[in-house]
Amino acid sequence: DPFFGYIPFSAIAPERLASARVTRGGGSGPFGAGALAGTIELTSADAAALGLVSGQALVNDRGETETSATIAPHLGAGFAALSGRWDRGRGFWTTPLDQRVPASVRAAYDAWSVQLRGVAPLSDTIELTNTVLIAPGGPLLDQLNGDAVSGNGVSRNVLSLEGGVFYNGLGVRFSGNYKSGTEVVGSGLPGSSDLHFGSLATLDLRVFADLGRQESLIKAVPFLKNARLSFSVTNLFDTRQKVTDQNGDVPLRYQPYLIDPNGRTFQVEFRKMF
Repeated sequence: DPFFGYIPFSAIAPERLASARVTRGGGSGPFGAGALAGTIELTSADAAALGLVSGQALVNDRGETETSATIAPHLGAGFAALSGRWDRGRGFWTTPLDQRVPASVRAAYDAWSVQLRGVAPLSDTIELTNTVLIAPGGPLLDQLNGDAVSGNGVSRNVLSLEGGVFYNGLGVRFSGNYKSGTEVVGSGLPGSSDLHFGSLATLDLRVFADLGRQESLIKAVPFLKNARLSFSVTNLFDTRQKVTDQNGDVPLRYQPYLIDPNGRTFQVEFRKMF
């Protein structure tokens, strides 16, 4: 923070941090021109450090208070953290005692903050090499550089993401997948052609409600006791892989609606235990 107040340190709640590391000395090389005298590295606390529920309330002899609370449940392999903080007090004098005048006042404060943070696992797979030997003495096929055993080659990069939010019987889950484009080199025989398989990203979404946990709803409609309702969307953005030949045309057998005839689909499910 080379300029006083550029970074609002007073807005950072210490109970939401896992660690703080101070490095003295100029750090303009790795950290930029602003790191003139050193750096401060702050690391946010995870669910294990925060605990499921935590809080504190402090008061001093001047009537100044400091209150904070945090809830951090695990959500599958990830977690969510909701925290709040409220500080208020008379503050301190901004002028020395011998320099105060009738207009001098304390730096009173009344500040609050709320933070919601979600962490979802993200995994990435990178194919460094992928070769296939069909038969002893046969050619070695490199599936990352144009050769293919199946019809569309092997993606070098594959990325997947999963996460969700749950509260009082209500929840949302999502999952995403991405695979990079591939190339398949033609055999050179008449009628064959090089093929380019474009990258593909899909996102699935599911919203559900445990109706049996909604007390006001059960009182109004007793039939919904022990019932569960969910709504799912597969391939939310209706994405399909694009395949082109060496001329930039889409071959007939690789038309998008032939590769994936379903596209975006919706599903509503209602379950009840009797």
